[in-house]
Amino acid sequence: GVWAANLRQQNALRKQAERKSIEYKGYLTDERKKELIKAGFDFTSLTERQFQTRIKELQEFKQRYGHTAVPEKYKDNMALGAWVSNLRSLYRRKLLTQDNHETDERFEEEKVKRRRSRSLLRQTHHRVKRRRQPRFSHLNEDRIKMLEEIGFVWKNHDRRWFEMLEWAKTYGVANSLLSSEPELSDSIESNYNKIVSELQDPSITPMFRSQEEIKQILLGEEYTLSVAEKSSQQLQSLQLNHNAETIESEENVTEPLLQLDYCISPSDHQHQSLRIWMINQRSNYNRRVQMKHSSKSSLLQSTMTDQRQEALEEIHFPWSGRHRHRLEEIQYLEVKEAERIRELEKLAKRAAREREEQQKVEMLKSSIVASIISGDESGDSDDEEDEEIDIMSLWDAEDDEDDW
Repeated sequence: GVWAANLRQQNALRKQAERKSIEYKGYLTDERKKELIKAGFDFTSLTERQFQTRIKELQEFKQRYGHTAVPEKYKDNMALGAWVSNLRSLYRRKLLTQDNHETDERFEEEKVKRRRSRSLLRQTHHRVKRRRQPRFSHLNEDRIKMLEEIGFVWKNHDRRWFEMLEWAKTYGVANSLLSSEPELSDSIESNYNKIVSELQDPSITPMFRSQEEIKQILLGEEYTLSVAEKSSQQLQSLQLNHNAETIESEENVTEPLLQLDYCISPSDHQHQSLRIWMINQRSNYNRRVQMKHSSKSSLLQSTMTDQRQEALEEIHFPWSGRHRHRLEEIQYLEVKEAERIRELEKLAKRAAREREEQQKVEMLKSSIVASIISGDESGDSDDEEDEEIDIMSLWDAEDDEDDW
């Protein structure tokens, strides 16, 4: 136990010396390390092994519930709940030290307080009890990246946000089914109320499902029967017209998901909290887009993160409240984009015409200037000839007078 722990500590010191390009002066030489590896000794530290174990447990939790928002007092695995809670507190402390850049004065005050407490304890002859740090307290960038790839929720209030996201997802599926399957409205509404009550119950660990799973739960047995009938009909039609049906199915794969209806009426008092949440998500998204495009810092900060934006895009949430579903919003944006391209083409054609006219004007100007210059030169030569003629005539007149 102690001997193995010392070897692992020496291995860590050895790696640290290699990173800093410092000479390692411990007793774990290359030969000893090779012999230990041949003997099957595991140099992985206890904290690293515990971390890997908890990661596996977290992945199992996600497979079961569809998310990583483990409650602090998780009955099935109390150690996992405590581990997740400690990770969140460590991450929050890490962000505070990075963002606030704690001043030296604060550290000095803490040092003075510690010295005073130690001196008082020494005077009363009491031993100073050191607080033991948890073994999983080390949180580096590699571990943060590993946890984010799983979809780890770093803040407690994010758990409530993802619960509202699940409610919005369930509402979108249920609202679309009520319009497409009106004959099954009673079973859809009852199953929908059960799912929402489970999400809002704090004593129950919420379960996040995919949109297809939610659809199956809402429709119940009727859905499985209808799916079986449709699948048999599709098989028969595929055998008759294989090429045509495959092309149509490929074109319409994403349309049902894009047509999930997230529109909530202001008079719907049951879903007012969900409606306000949706409005906040849209405003935070628009604020984030404005902050990206503008260099000035906005007074109102956006709470929309990359993780939240990706989660909303996965459920095809429309970013504008004027559209009922994402497909309608996409079609509207395509029309606007086509209009913008047409306007740009008109402006480009107008600019080309103006350039052509400007070139014609310049050519006319240059031709006029050239003609003026050539005209001046011809005028000067004519004047010289006239002067010569006048002089000769005066000379002849004087000669006649002399003869007279």
